[in-house]
Amino acid sequence: MICLSNCGIGTSSGPVHKHLRVIPTMSCRLSTSSDDMLIKLWNWDKQWACTHSFEGHEKGVNCVDYYYGGDKPYLISGADDRLVKIWDYQNKTCVQTLEGHAQNITAVSFHPELPIIMTGSEDGTVRIWHANTYRLENTLNYGLERVWTICCLQGSNNMALGYDEGSIIIKLGREEPAMSMDSSGKIIWAKHSEIQQANLKAMTDTEIKDGERLPLQVKDMGSCEIYPQTISHNPNGRSSVVKIFKNFKERKSFKPDFGVEGIYGGYMLGVKSVSGLAFYDWEMTDLVRRIEIQPKHVYWSETGLLVSIATEDSFFILRYDHDAAALARQTKEGVTEDGIEDAFEVLQKKE
Repeated sequence: MICLSNCGIGTSSGPVHKHLRVIPTMSCRLSTSSDDMLIKLWNWDKQWACTHSFEGHEKGVNCVDYYYGGDKPYLISGADDRLVKIWDYQNKTCVQTLEGHAQNITAVSFHPELPIIMTGSEDGTVRIWHANTYRLENTLNYGLERVWTICCLQGSNNMALGYDEGSIIIKLGREEPAMSMDSSGKIIWAKHSEIQQANLKAMTDTEIKDGERLPLQVKDMGSCEIYPQTISHNPNGRSSVVKIFKNFKERKSFKPDFGVEGIYGGYMLGVKSVSGLAFYDWEMTDLVRRIEIQPKHVYWSETGLLVSIATEDSFFILRYDHDAAALARQTKEGVTEDGIEDAFEVLQKKE
């Protein structure tokens, strides 16, 4: 039985309903899940008429949730068949099925801010999936027995998890967006998977008080398939670089042959991995030199001839030999799998 207690709006009876959600973009409609393996949509403006039933789960459905944005009419469900299903409630179709949990699904949630889906199970794990690619991003297990509930706070990266043995609050990602500003005042940042830009020089000459929000004109540049972690400008001002969590893509669809841990802008594109630092040419994305060092920061001079690499407890100053690098590219001599051997000369090392 379903009963809305606000002034006795309505009552609906039937199989045992386990979960209820109101569609955020359609407040007169709600969905329910139950042991009859169905997800049902109800319209209380039509005297509680059942407008549709979604079939697909092979056992009782335990939980449902809705996508918060207005661009995707999606509903997510989890059941005792250990499957998570995403449904299009307008076209009445199953969009995707997520598999991986070892026991009954007890909680599902679309994050209201980040492009991720969270699912909890009696196997004690919370799985985090990308909301666009449906790829498994991470699996959390805190040893607190079965997961029963997942709750997200809109406007925040915090997430609460409820277990048999207690509850826990975690923070996903970071509160500050990935962003970059070049020397001309152009700013690019990632609002989740959306890339936006603004120009400080385009502001009017009105006086701005200290701490006051800047009246910027924001332009949309498009969206990334994967949630960006870092953004850095190319110094020529014509392109930018985006580093993603487990993969790397640049304007030329450049992709290193190793896992990317971080990127650094400047005269060359610096790409950090677990084994060291690699410098790439911005235009051709050719490897210039791979260095066995774990940098914290990389600083280039304005001329592009000098670079300082700072580690946890030391720093190095290197000179880039442009002529030697150009000659090596022409003759193919002195070029190994680690790049051009004579591309850099160590000028100073401080430990």
